[in-house]
Amino acid sequence: MNTHKSATTAESYSPKLKDIRGMPKNNKLKQGWGLAYAKLNSGEHRLYATDGTSNIYVIDPVAWETLRTIEVTYGGMPINSLNELEIIKTSSLSKNYIFANQFIENTIWMIDLRTGVAVSQWNMKELKDIQYKHVKKVGESTYDKANAVLNGIAYYESNDSFLISGKLWDFIYEIKFDYHNYMK
Repeated sequence: MNTHKSATTAESYSPKLKDIRGMPKNNKLKQGWGLAYAKLNSGEHRLYATDGTSNIYVIDPVAWETLRTIEVTYGGMPINSLNELEIIKTSSLSKNYIFANQFIENTIWMIDLRTGVAVSQWNMKELKDIQYKHVKKVGESTYDKANAVLNGIAYYESNDSFLISGKLWDFIYEIKFDYHNYMK
């Protein structure tokens, strides 16, 4: 569990969700926003975390130590408000990419984990517009359009697609991104 304001990550065991241990507060995270997991080719495990800044923190989940901070940039400028994360492993031993949504924006970024450089982006405004049209159609009068933002991404490996969701959204969308050319 990655908590938003306390910058604490707690390890829990389902189904009772009893806390097993937590990451010390002296880690580099300012807040807990997004979290992704990867098993490296070496067999080691890593967590990748965001805190609403332009940074992705690489964490050893055994020692709870921040091993590396990756500043994410596009065109030499930092991309702030990084949120949810999803890692895509390639057949290459040296290249892995992480996909991140940018909070309050309609953008999904594809980021090279070696360099922190965003190699591509996709605008998801159309999905937000579809959601809003649906809300108007069903006559929901208390809908909070300002907070109904893109907020979730998950890779659906068997279909090579992504599941995209948002806060207050009624639907989850399956999207195919043309990302393979960037993985060469």
